[in-house]
Amino acid sequence: ENAGGETRLYYAARKGLCAAITWLLEQGADVNVGWPRAGETPLHDAAYRGHCDAAVLLLDAGARVDDRNRYGNTALHRAAAMGGHTNMCKLLLSRGASLDVRNNSGDDPEALVRHRGRTATADLL
Repeated sequence: ENAGGETRLYYAARKGLCAAITWLLEQGADVNVGWPRAGETPLHDAAYRGHCDAAVLLLDAGARVDDRNRYGNTALHRAAAMGGHTNMCKLLLSRGASLDVRNNSGDDPEALVRHRGRTATADLL
């Protein structure tokens, strides 16, 4: 854990460091704990930054696709609205991400995408 409270796995996911993710998972890192202060998991940040290969590793290791951060956003919210990563959205949907989860503001991923003007991603959702 660094000074900001982020786990090593969260940092590796944020940077898309697949070899580090693999090693940390082999060492027993908890795939669903990343940055407790924000309620973010490694999958949230990999999704936000569009690191599909990292997300696959995390999902294969048991990352919960619909976990919410402190704002109620899932990885799909983060990938779609904040990052605009269409390929990541496709991956998350193929792994069972729900389109119906609403965040603390009452927005589902599609509503957030439309609000932010990400039309290509909105069309996917």
